[in-house]
Amino acid sequence: MRKFVMIVLCPVFLLSATAQEPTKWRGPSANGIYPEKGLLREWPEDGPEMLWHYEGLGEGFSSPVMANGKIYVSGMVDNTGHIFVLSDEGLFMDQFTYGEEFHVRHGNVLMAFKIK
Repeated sequence: MRKFVMIVLCPVFLLSATAQEPTKWRGPSANGIYPEKGLLREWPEDGPEMLWHYEGLGEGFSSPVMANGKIYVSGMVDNTGHIFVLSDEGLFMDQFTYGEEFHVRHGNVLMAFKIK
């Protein structure tokens, strides 16, 4: 009986342990409304406190992507495109180079990407 219970429960546990909440553009309903509690009703005059800052991402206008507990952002350094991976504390984790960027007209990265 124990063996049967383990055989049935193990796959259920493994499936629930690897499940993740998918990120969605503009919030869970894609309408720009976020259900978080305790948010500011008004911004302070000087803006919110900056928690961290990271230099060295190069140039670009892409939005950061947050997935798997990491922040992914693209940037162009010396006309070469890179995807930078940062921790949620803003610490550098990794970098992937994907090649020369189209820089003749815009001069900056204009892209978004999807993390699986």
